[in-house]
Amino acid sequence: MARRAFAALALLALLVGLAAPVEARPTEASDPDVIQGSWIVTLVDGSDPAREGPALARQYGGAAGHIYDAVLGGFQFLGSDRAAANMSRNPRVQRVEVDRVLRLFSETIPTGVSRIRAAHATEPTSLSLDPPATGAGVSIAILDTGIETTHEDLSANIVRDLTDNVVGVSCIDGEGFEDDGHGHGTHVAGTAAAAAGNDKGVIGVASEAGLIPVKVLSKSGSGSWSSVACGVNWVTNNVSTYDIAVANMSLGGSGSAGDGCSSSALRQAICDSVAAGVTYSVAAGNSSDDAAKFVPAAYPEVITVSAFADYDGEPGPNGTCYRFVGPGGGIECDDGLATFTNDGEIVDVTAPGRWIYSSDKGNGYSEKSGTSMAAPHVAGVAALVKARYPGATPDDVRAHLQATGECPGVTANDGPGNCDPAGDAWYNDSDGFTEPLVNALWAATATALVTAPSTSEAGPEPDTGTLTGTVTDTDSTGAPIVGATVAIGGTSLSTTTG
Repeated sequence: MARRAFAALALLALLVGLAAPVEARPTEASDPDVIQGSWIVTLVDGSDPAREGPALARQYGGAAGHIYDAVLGGFQFLGSDRAAANMSRNPRVQRVEVDRVLRLFSETIPTGVSRIRAAHATEPTSLSLDPPATGAGVSIAILDTGIETTHEDLSANIVRDLTDNVVGVSCIDGEGFEDDGHGHGTHVAGTAAAAAGNDKGVIGVASEAGLIPVKVLSKSGSGSWSSVACGVNWVTNNVSTYDIAVANMSLGGSGSAGDGCSSSALRQAICDSVAAGVTYSVAAGNSSDDAAKFVPAAYPEVITVSAFADYDGEPGPNGTCYRFVGPGGGIECDDGLATFTNDGEIVDVTAPGRWIYSSDKGNGYSEKSGTSMAAPHVAGVAALVKARYPGATPDDVRAHLQATGECPGVTANDGPGNCDPAGDAWYNDSDGFTEPLVNALWAATATALVTAPSTSEAGPEPDTGTLTGTVTDTDSTGAPIVGATVAIGGTSLSTTTG
């Protein structure tokens, strides 16, 4: 039956003389990319489109537009649907096709970057300043699983030495710093400083800041205090050589701050690096617990970042809520803290961490959730501040981000608030301490740097201790990803891999 129907259709086509049928035009409602009244005509081989095109167009009651004499061998026909259908039957015509819209393959502004006003489509942004706030002249060290330095959206910002070699270090035996077999470090790097203006991928918060891969975690997402300290040491040794002003650590394990910088080797290493002028942005952790139970989040010398849930890139709750099941689950609504995030008094600021779209390994892109995704937003804003105020200390940067951040009930149109730590709280913020949401625009446009006295403390390195714990994260659906159970203090330190 199907064969007979096909034969009948073929015979009908021959009877009506459809030697080169015109492409059926979809309705505008079903395909808005079709351009009404414009067609692309290909003539048979050996034709002279410059001569024949205008004549054919006039013959069928239309006009010729572009002439394609070096390629295609045809012309643009401007006319009606009926005229195009009639022209398609002309023996000199090989094909008539609808004309369609083409657009730039433009970059995506992730909702997280948009939400903190780092690059917004409709509102004033840090990129629209004069000069733009891009983080140019500042480098961000990404202490993570490495960075895929050839990634199309990151390569332009990868720091290179005078002989054009990629700058970085690996503290993991057998794995290079340009080898990100996990993808976590590449995702973090994209949020902090993916390039703008290249029509590829995404835009990072500090779109012209340098990126330096410091591999302290293996492709499995695990490392050790010694590997992290190795990375911190390298960063500190190269502060002036490569303009390293900011470091991001989206990693952690259970532990506590102890009593001062000398309480542990890892805290001492970070204290010394902070004293050298490096601002550290650190993930708070994803256990729906007190961040003070996790290191390095518990260290007061770093900027500890919780995860904010934003679904639309716009200020103010939009009424959308989701229920997440399993560990770290619960009801979560737009413009509130994520259900999985750690919180507590030690947390300094919050930043978007739910469904964050960024670069990934294999020259790709992906969506991930976690405080791992929140911390690089803050690292990017810190780079904007350091680019504008090179003399700002890490404590100054923290104070500036807090003072220029957004508080509950404050929108981008209202300007910075003055969060009352024990006052109004974000949705899901039940610990009684309200951390501001970082705002790149307000931080970059503040009339002056907000300064604070240094709280860093130096001291001799002690022996390491031992502590154990389990690190968890969530995937893009909110489901928990359980990391390795780790022993910290000479063995392994797990990242929040999400």
